Amino acid sequence: MTNDQLAQRLLYTIQNNRTDGAGQIARDALSGLADFCSQAHLTEGDIQQACRLARQLQRTRPSMAPLQQLLGTWLRSVEQDGLSLAQAAAQAMQLVQYSHEAVAHSACAMAQRIKPGSVVMTHSWSSTIRELFCLLSQQPCQAIVTESRPGYEGHKMAELMSELAIPCRLITEAQMGIWLEEADVAVIGADMLLEDGSVVNKSGSFLLALAAKALNKPFYVCCETFKRVDLLPSMVELEQHNGGELGAPTLAHVEIKNQYFEVIPVSLITEVVTERVTPQAQS
Repeated sequence: MTNDQLAQRLLYTIQNNRTDGAGQIARDALSGLADFCSQAHLTEGDIQQACRLARQLQRTRPSMAPLQQLLGTWLRSVEQDGLSLAQAAAQAMQLVQYSHEAVAHSACAMAQRIKPGSVVMTHSWSSTIRELFCLLSQQPCQAIVTESRPGYEGHKMAELMSELAIPCRLITEAQMGIWLEEADVAVIGADMLLEDGSVVNKSGSFLLALAAKALNKPFYVCCETFKRVDLLPSMVELEQHNGGELGAPTLAHVEIKNQYFEVIPVSLITEVVTERVTPQAQS
């Protein structure tokens, strides 16, 4: 396989991943860069090919901060420190490990905020929420999971609940307001933490936050600090994808919209819990 074929395969994989969260997609991109540095037909003078690939990867998913932040960190290390191909590959994998550790610490801090026996409602899929439920499975708890259409990431989350033996209800997003009444807390991951404290996440998250506000339920965001960006909501490019994913009929005068991400205002968020937040004792 040529260098260009290796690069295009990685770009396609990252651009078309509709089920994993931003953190996992960034880790996949870093792992792919490490493989590119190790497997591509490069000489030491060709390290810029890997840097160009990293910049292309950053542009594939504009709503996902980890791609910008983690790949940006990798690029700075490679270019400022003059890393060799082997060192660049090792640096990418070190960042993958750093990301995994941040996920684990964030989930631990969030778990400390959820009382045993709680019913927890979530939307979409993220690495931190996956890790959170792995921790919560060690105590009595229940889950309410939305399907998260059109990618149906919620089916993946429901499978996790089944594996962890956590009693779970799987619902459509249209039922969020109904079932949130039976929940004690709502918690989601995030793709971006914005400068004003608001959050970007999968579409449907804003509706869950509004329902939580109306029902006086705490609404938490659990994610890693490297998802923080110096942007305001008006500056963010929110991804839209092909309307064909919705399975709707093609009709004259009907425009099908399929926006994947949206902004959740800071006024609706109880707390953003990250790896830098001190775990608190349960009351």
